[in-house]
Amino acid sequence: MDTQQISDMVANMTNPYNSIFHTSYLTSILRPNKQHLVINQLLSNIKKLQQTTIIDAIAIRGMSGAIVGGIISHLTNIPLICVRKENTSHSDFHVEMVLINPKKKVNYIIVDDLISTGNTLNTIIKDINNEFKRISLDYNQIIKPCPVGIFLYNDSPNLSPNWKVGKRSIPLTAFRISGYGT
Repeated sequence: MDTQQISDMVANMTNPYNSIFHTSYLTSILRPNKQHLVINQLLSNIKKLQQTTIIDAIAIRGMSGAIVGGIISHLTNIPLICVRKENTSHSDFHVEMVLINPKKKVNYIIVDDLISTGNTLNTIIKDINNEFKRISLDYNQIIKPCPVGIFLYNDSPNLSPNWKVGKRSIPLTAFRISGYGT
């Protein structure tokens, strides 16, 4: 079998009894026949925002963010801001990014799977704000991070269309691919 035949076979898998599912919430991004649906929907939602707003970066955190964010970054040519969960890694930075010719304001979106308590979204925003304060000092120029959208790919589409951070309201778009878990 060639690569395309294997890819077609995996994409057409529908019977969970012929498969091993050792996953819960990552199912929609670990299965190729679901992953492309997630990616396409995210791209569509992000392109809608790009009609009115410049997006300079995509902020991600954790395994699901790294999987989906990396693909979206590649397809849109928008760089990533990676926010680590803990400072126990080999990296010198808690927040890692490469921004070419950054402006005084860096608009970023957050791509994540879902909202449980809201702690992840709030932590991403707080950690990015703190890192940009440090960067501004290190590079002797003020750069203000500005979250301009939140995209959730495994959550209820009935969530509030805005996420409140202090007095600020950030547009939130959520969806879930049907057949979740199969």
